[in-house]
Amino acid sequence: MNVERNLLFTPAVTVSAATLQVVGGIETTADPQIQLVSVADGAGEMVISEDPAFSGTTWTAFADTTTFTLSPGAGEKTIFARYRNAFDPVGSSALVRIVLLGGP
Repeated sequence: MNVERNLLFTPAVTVSAATLQVVGGIETTADPQIQLVSVADGAGEMVISEDPAFSGTTWTAFADTTTFTLSPGAGEKTIFARYRNAFDPVGSSALVRIVLLGGP
Protein backbone atom coordinates (compact mmCIF):
# COMPACT_ATOMS: atom_id res chain seq x y z
CA MET A 1 0.00 0.00 0.00
CA ASN A 2 1.36 3.41 -1.00
CA VAL A 3 0.35 6.40 1.12
CA GLU A 4 0.82 9.90 -0.23
CA ARG A 5 0.85 12.90 2.05
CA ASN A 6 0.77 16.52 1.08
CA LEU A 7 2.34 18.84 3.62
CA LEU A 8 2.23 22.60 3.51
CA PHE A 9 5.04 24.43 5.24
CA THR A 10 4.79 28.08 6.15
CA PRO A 11 8.13 29.85 5.84
CA ALA A 12 9.35 31.82 8.82
CA VAL A 13 8.82 35.50 8.04
CA THR A 14 10.19 38.43 9.98
CA VAL A 15 8.19 41.63 10.29
CA SER A 16 9.48 44.37 7.98
CA ALA A 17 10.42 47.85 9.13
CA ALA A 18 7.10 49.39 10.13
CA THR A 19 5.51 52.77 9.54
CA LEU A 20 2.58 54.41 11.30
CA GLN A 21 0.76 57.46 9.92
CA VAL A 22 -2.39 59.44 10.57
CA VAL A 23 -4.80 59.10 7.63
CA GLY A 24 -4.37 62.10 5.36
CA GLY A 25 -1.05 62.98 6.96
CA ILE A 26 -2.70 65.50 9.26
CA GLU A 27 -0.51 66.95 12.00
CA THR A 28 -3.21 68.63 14.10
CA THR A 29 -6.79 67.73 15.00
CA ALA A 30 -9.61 68.93 17.24
CA ASP A 31 -11.16 65.42 17.22
CA PRO A 32 -9.54 62.96 19.65
CA GLN A 33 -10.69 60.04 17.49
CA ILE A 34 -8.26 59.55 14.60
CA GLN A 35 -7.60 56.98 11.89
CA LEU A 36 -4.14 55.40 11.71
CA VAL A 37 -2.53 53.58 8.79
CA SER A 38 -0.03 50.83 9.58
CA VAL A 39 2.46 49.25 7.21
CA ALA A 40 4.32 46.24 8.60
CA ASP A 41 4.75 43.44 6.08
CA GLY A 42 4.62 40.04 7.73
CA ALA A 43 2.83 41.27 10.86
CA GLY A 44 0.08 39.12 12.30
CA GLU A 45 -0.63 41.12 15.44
CA MET A 46 -0.25 44.69 16.63
CA VAL A 47 -0.59 46.82 19.72
CA ILE A 48 -1.07 50.62 19.72
CA SER A 49 -0.83 53.00 22.67
CA GLU A 50 0.32 56.42 23.82
CA ASP A 51 2.33 54.53 26.47
CA PRO A 52 5.68 53.34 25.09
CA ALA A 53 5.53 50.38 27.51
CA PHE A 54 2.04 49.47 26.17
CA SER A 55 0.71 49.06 29.73
CA GLY A 56 -2.90 47.92 29.86
CA THR A 57 -3.08 47.12 26.15
CA THR A 58 -3.61 43.78 24.42
CA TRP A 59 -2.40 42.42 21.12
CA THR A 60 -4.99 42.43 18.31
CA ALA A 61 -5.00 41.08 14.77
CA PHE A 62 -3.02 43.27 12.38
CA ALA A 63 -5.11 45.76 10.40
CA ASP A 64 -4.00 48.30 7.80
CA THR A 65 -6.25 50.98 9.30
CA THR A 66 -7.24 51.44 12.92
CA THR A 67 -9.36 53.91 14.85
CA PHE A 68 -7.50 55.30 17.86
CA THR A 69 -8.74 57.68 20.56
CA LEU A 70 -6.21 60.18 21.87
CA SER A 71 -5.91 60.80 25.59
CA PRO A 72 -7.72 63.88 26.98
CA GLY A 73 -5.98 67.23 27.05
CA ALA A 74 -4.63 69.49 24.36
CA GLY A 75 -1.06 69.19 23.19
CA GLU A 76 1.30 66.94 21.28
CA LYS A 77 0.53 63.23 21.48
CA THR A 78 2.90 60.43 20.55
CA ILE A 79 1.33 57.16 19.44
CA PHE A 80 3.47 54.03 19.59
CA ALA A 81 2.85 50.79 17.70
CA ARG A 82 4.50 47.39 17.80
CA TYR A 83 3.98 44.59 15.29
CA ARG A 84 4.81 40.88 15.56
CA ASN A 85 4.05 37.41 14.23
CA ALA A 86 4.50 33.84 15.47
CA PHE A 87 7.99 33.61 13.95
CA ASP A 88 9.15 37.09 14.98
CA PRO A 89 7.91 37.80 18.53
CA VAL A 90 10.13 40.90 18.82
CA GLY A 91 8.79 42.30 15.55
CA SER A 92 9.03 45.92 14.54
CA SER A 93 7.86 49.22 15.99
CA ALA A 94 6.84 52.67 14.77
CA LEU A 95 5.46 55.93 16.11
CA VAL A 96 3.63 59.02 14.94
CA ARG A 97 3.03 62.42 16.56
CA ILE A 98 -0.07 64.58 16.32
CA VAL A 99 -1.23 67.72 18.14
CA LEU A 100 -4.67 67.62 19.75
CA LEU A 101 -6.13 71.14 19.74
CA GLY A 102 -7.95 72.42 22.80
CA GLY A 103 -11.42 73.87 22.92
CA PRO A 104 -12.25 77.59 22.90
